[in-house]
Amino acid sequence: MFVLRFPNETPIAFATAGHFTAPPDAIHPDRILDSAVLLLGDTGSYPIAQDGREYLLEAGRFMLLFPQHHHRGYAPASDGQSHFWCHFYLPQTGLHPVTDKCRLTDAANRGFCILPEYGRLQHAEKFRVLFRQLIDASEAPYRDRDARAHICNAYLTVLLQELSQECIRCAYETEAHTASVGTHTVIEHIREELRLRACSEDICIADLARAYHYHPGYLTELFRRHTGMTPAVYIRQLRLTTAQQLLLNTDAKIEDIAHQSGFSDPKYFMKVFRRIVGVTPGEYRRCWFRMHENQ
Repeated sequence: MFVLRFPNETPIAFATAGHFTAPPDAIHPDRILDSAVLLLGDTGSYPIAQDGREYLLEAGRFMLLFPQHHHRGYAPASDGQSHFWCHFYLPQTGLHPVTDKCRLTDAANRGFCILPEYGRLQHAEKFRVLFRQLIDASEAPYRDRDARAHICNAYLTVLLQELSQECIRCAYETEAHTASVGTHTVIEHIREELRLRACSEDICIADLARAYHYHPGYLTELFRRHTGMTPAVYIRQLRLTTAQQLLLNTDAKIEDIAHQSGFSDPKYFMKVFRRIVGVTPGEYRRCWFRMHENQ
């Protein structure tokens, strides 16, 4: 795998962006582009090879197609596959190979943006929202073209820098957890169990701790140490993320979204949503509604 590395002050030029839904038996074009392309998987799977390295773009995964490098689809996309995409230009770039001997953390010098060729996102919904903000801005009817360019470049810069920081953080966390694989594995199992259950049922931390043979207080501290948040905060984050997805992608009533997200009281849901997200659910739904769809 390779990473794209460039100074933080490098000017980034936005070109175009949208949301792609694959028609039946779609295969990614065989091509070499002048622009870089960032892809974020939304649903299904999309096989893409770059310079002979084969990857599978799936939900929660991203891929960066480098300028002046060969990429192609090596198999058809799954039915209904979709992903976000963005073309952009960088005047100064540098590719660095990442192997076991040369890790991502070795390339992460201060003052540089580090964009891996391929990876998984811990907070994929955050990047879906950033993509929606970028696409909404690119489709907005600004009267001033220069203002539109500045706004789109700013949104793109935020998206790329957030991606860089998440990848670097995950790389450092992985190295730090190597010495405690056993505990880390348990916490990851608990995280996955919470992800599956958070929106469908009430979860008692004491029962969860008992199932894994931990004291509730000790489990809470372990979970916080490994994830940066308590189980209760993580559950709330999962529920709010689900609510954000439903607000942007469905026409369901806010009361129904509250219940589907695991909140039994819609009024409490609206109160928590506004306190954490900064706007009401209705305002959030109206923020980034423009979309560029293509097949």
